[in-house]
Amino acid sequence: MASKPPKTCYMCDSPATTDEHVPPRCLFPVESEWRKQLIKVPSCELHNSKKSTDDELLRHYIASAGGNNELALQVYEPVIRSWERNPKLMKTFLYGIRPVQFGGIDTAAYSFDLTRWERAIGCIVRGLYFHEKNERLHHDLDVFWEALRRPNLGPSPFKLLFIAGAHLPANWKGANPRVFRYSFHEWQEPDNHLCRLQFYEGPPIYVAWGHLPDAPGESGSVC
Repeated sequence: MASKPPKTCYMCDSPATTDEHVPPRCLFPVESEWRKQLIKVPSCELHNSKKSTDDELLRHYIASAGGNNELALQVYEPVIRSWERNPKLMKTFLYGIRPVQFGGIDTAAYSFDLTRWERAIGCIVRGLYFHEKNERLHHDLDVFWEALRRPNLGPSPFKLLFIAGAHLPANWKGANPRVFRYSFHEWQEPDNHLCRLQFYEGPPIYVAWGHLPDAPGESGSVC
C-alpha cells in the first residue's frame, strides 16, 4: 500500500510539524465555552510558534478597538497584566499614544504597525482558505479595517468598501461567533475575492485579492 504524502504547511512547502490555530488561540477567552471547535491547519515551525510575537500584537490591536463586545476585555486583561509587570512593554504596544476625542468620547489613539498587522491578518485568511479549500492561497492580499483612521483621525479612504461590505450575504461561519466569525465572497467579478473577518462583534476586517480601485492616503492610527 502506497504511503500518504507528508502534510505540508498551509503557508509554504515545508513539512508540517505542528498545527496552527486559525485565528490564534490567544484571541479567544480562556473559558472553554469560547474555545469550541477551534480551526487548526497543518503548519511548519516558522509559521506557528515563531510568529507568536505577531499574534500578541494582533491581540492588542483587535481587542483594543472601539465597538467590541465585553469578550474583548476578557481577552485584553492578560495584556494589561503584562504591562503592570513590565511597564516598558507598554511603549512597544502603544507607540505614539495621545489623547483624542472621537465620536464625542474622550479616548486615545496610537500609531499602527501596518506591516505586522497585514502579515498577521494575512496568515489568518490563508489559514482559513486552506481549511476551506485544502489548498494554499498564493495571491497578494489587501487588508482594510474601519477601526483604522488617517493620522488626523479622518475617515478611512476605503469607506465605500465598508458600506458595500455591510450588504454582503450573511453566510458567516464560526463556532464561536461572539468571539470570531468569517465569510468568503466573490467581489464584483468572478476573479476578485473578499474575505470578511469579525472579532468580538466589532468593526469587520476586509481582505481582498484581485483588483480594487486605488484610494488616496493611508490609515495610520487606531482609536
